[in-house]
Amino acid sequence: MKAQLEIIKRWLTPSGPKSARSLFKSAGLPFPTIPEPLAAKLEHRDKWLFSTRKIEVPPYFLQQYAEEFESGQVTDYVILSHDGHGINSYAIQYYLVLQGLGLFLHLKWGGVYTNNEKAVADISAAFDVADRIVAWIESMRDDLKHPVQIVASDFYGCYWMIGGEKQDEWDAWENTPLKALNAILESLQSKK
Repeated sequence: MKAQLEIIKRWLTPSGPKSARSLFKSAGLPFPTIPEPLAAKLEHRDKWLFSTRKIEVPPYFLQQYAEEFESGQVTDYVILSHDGHGINSYAIQYYLVLQGLGLFLHLKWGGVYTNNEKAVADISAAFDVADRIVAWIESMRDDLKHPVQIVASDFYGCYWMIGGEKQDEWDAWENTPLKALNAILESLQSKK
C-alpha cells in the first residue's frame, strides 16, 4: 500500500526543474543555474525537496554532505531544498557536486524573525556568484588537479578547501556567505 501511495504521489506531483522553478517563483525566490546534465535528472522528492540523488539525511545537516564530499565517495548530484527547525532556523539549501567541485550553500530564508525580503536579495546575489564560480571551475577543468570544496552558510560559517586543505574560513556572525563567495571567486581567479 505504501509503495502504491508513493507512485500516486509522484504521478500527481510535477517533477523536475520545471516544478522546482515554479515553487521557487511562487515563493518569490531566485533559482540557481543547475548544470544541464543534472537538471535533466532533478526529481521532486518531497515538499520543498528536489534532488538527483536519494536523500537519506535531511539537507539541513550541511556538514554531513560536506564530509561526504571530502571522503571522495560521492558521484555528481544536485540538491535544492528548504528545510529547518524551530522558529528561525530555516534555510534554502543548494548543494552541487560536479566533477571535483563541491558547492554547498545553506542560506537563511523562511524563519519567523528573518527579513525574507533582504534574504531573497542575499540569496539571489549568492546564486549569481555561485554561478560564476561554477563557470570558472568548468573553464579550468583541465587545469584542476584537486577537488574544490566551498561551504557557505548563514548559520554555520563559511570555508573553502582545495584538495582537502583549508584555504580560508569565515565566522557566521562576522561575515555573510555572499562576502565569502566573492572572496573565494576572487581568489580562484587569481590562481589562473
